[in-house]
Amino acid sequence: MALHWDPTVERRGLGKSVMCVNHIALIVEDVGRSASFYSDVLGLQQIKRPNFDRHGAWFTMGNCELHLIKGAPLVHDGTNLIVCHISLEVENVEVVFQRLKDMNIPFEQNVSVPRGAGKAASEGGNLDNTLTQYFIRDPDGYYIEICNCGILTDFCLGKSNREFEGYAEGVTCSWASLTAGTKLGCIARQARRMLKRRPPFAEFMKSVTPAEVADGKLLTNLTRRRLVYGDICQSFSESELEEILKEAGNSAPTAILIMQHRLKNKGQKGTFIPPSYVRHSSNSSIGEMYKPSAIKHAVSASTESSS
Repeated sequence: MALHWDPTVERRGLGKSVMCVNHIALIVEDVGRSASFYSDVLGLQQIKRPNFDRHGAWFTMGNCELHLIKGAPLVHDGTNLIVCHISLEVENVEVVFQRLKDMNIPFEQNVSVPRGAGKAASEGGNLDNTLTQYFIRDPDGYYIEICNCGILTDFCLGKSNREFEGYAEGVTCSWASLTAGTKLGCIARQARRMLKRRPPFAEFMKSVTPAEVADGKLLTNLTRRRLVYGDICQSFSESELEEILKEAGNSAPTAILIMQHRLKNKGQKGTFIPPSYVRHSSNSSIGEMYKPSAIKHAVSASTESSS
């Protein structure tokens, strides 16, 4: 399997020395129980392990190793699929569905990543245009993703974009070709730069001329960002975003500053809304769409400097 490094792109820091991932380590409560799961359920091959100062077991995952270490696990609470995880690429993802059912293993399916131009199933798109991602949990609760993510590899590495016209979150595209989400990310960075050189918020807003009508395109972009987990726009309704945009004089960077200021000034926490996903039980052939609850997060440090 070829490495992904692009020799034409600068690698900073330790870039000249780092080659590839050697292993991933997980802390597990019962080494024997976990070893059985990773060998009998996931089909990993156990490999030799040197004798040293901790109990554990080592496996190969094909292109890197998995090291299990006895200790106290720290895992996600299972309320949504915004989770740390190990992702395993499979050759025939359709077979995985039935094998999980045959082994009576419950799993969840993320349906928010499109596999081409257009929307994924979580946004009302077709399931055929959605990357297949099954999530199962090991005996301690760690998440393992089983997917066909390899279909996006050439696209993500910039080797092919023929099948994904209009679909890009990359860093090498022209401004005109970027999606609304990527553009707003650039605008957010511009807003943070504004924080360092503008006067206090109240003084700054005196220089802003409000607009009578919100710009339709900007409002659409801001509203769509409410679908993106962790985006500041998730903390505001569509009508609130419209009023903020008018107050900002139809300036997206200024609108973001206003949102940041409102959250901090009211002592509110930001709202993070995880995307919906499908839950599959071991005794049912049809999954059920599940909508996780919103999560409240403290205002970030970058936001606090906006007052």
